[in-house]
Amino acid sequence: MKLKITAILILLTFIAACKSEPSFLTRKPVKVNSPLIQYRFARIQTSMGEIKLELHWAAAPNTCLNFATMVNKKYFEGIIFHRVIKDFMIQTGGYTETGYKNSGIKLNDEIDADSLGLNRIDVDSAYRGRKILKKDIDRMIGVALNIKTRAEAAANRGKIRDFEEKVMNWSVKKLFQTLGIVYTKGLPSKKALRGSVAMANRGPDTNGTQFFINVVNTPWLNGKHTVFASVAQGLDIADNISRVNTSKKGKPKKTITIISIELLRN
Repeated sequence: MKLKITAILILLTFIAACKSEPSFLTRKPVKVNSPLIQYRFARIQTSMGEIKLELHWAAAPNTCLNFATMVNKKYFEGIIFHRVIKDFMIQTGGYTETGYKNSGIKLNDEIDADSLGLNRIDVDSAYRGRKILKKDIDRMIGVALNIKTRAEAAANRGKIRDFEEKVMNWSVKKLFQTLGIVYTKGLPSKKALRGSVAMANRGPDTNGTQFFINVVNTPWLNGKHTVFASVAQGLDIADNISRVNTSKKGKPKKTITIISIELLRN
C-alpha cells in the first residue's frame, strides 16, 4: 500500500510538471546561529595521509553545521572509506571495520538549482549518453506510465518515446524536481567538480553522515547532491585512495581509516 501511495504521489507530481508553468516546492535557506561557524576548515587524518577541507557555510549552512557537530563528537574516528570508484570518487562517513554505523540523522538537501544553472540547461544537452541521467529519465517515465516490467515497456514503446521527447526539452531542474528534489532559493551552491565534497544519499532529503570526495568533475551530480566543502590540501591523497584495489562492489581490499578530524579556523 505504501509503495502504491508513493507511486501516485510521484505521478501527480509528474502531471503537474507537464503543465506550462509547473509548480514545485521550494525552501528558504536555513539560518545557522552556532559558534561552530567560525571553523572554516577541517583536517582529516587518514591512514593514507592528510586531507584538508574548506567548509562552504554559505552554500550549505545546515549541512556544514551537522558535519562540524559530528566532528566535535568524534563520530568519524575509526570510520573507513567503504566505497571507492576509480576515476570517480571516494566515499566515507558511515561504516567501521565491523559494519554500518547508524547516526539516525536525516537532513534535507541544500541546493539552489538556479545558481548551478540547471534552469538553463535542457535535459537533451545534459544527457549526452550519460547512463546515470538516463536512469532518472527512465524511472520517472516508468512511474508516469505505470510500466513495471520489460514486457510492458516493449508494449508501450510509442508512449515511452513520446514522453522521452517531451522530457528532453525540459530543464534539468524540472526533471529533478519531478523526481522529488526540493530546491532552496538563495544559496550560492557549488558544482560537483574535482575536489568537491558532497553528501551521499538514497534520494531526496536522505542525507546523514556519509559523504564523498570527487576526484574528477561529475556534472551529472549537479542538483542531486549537496556540495558542502572542497579539498583545500591533500587532493593527491584522495587520488591515491581512489586508485587502491577494490572488490567488484567498490570496497577497498585494504582498510583505509579516518584516524581523526579536527576543525580549524584558518
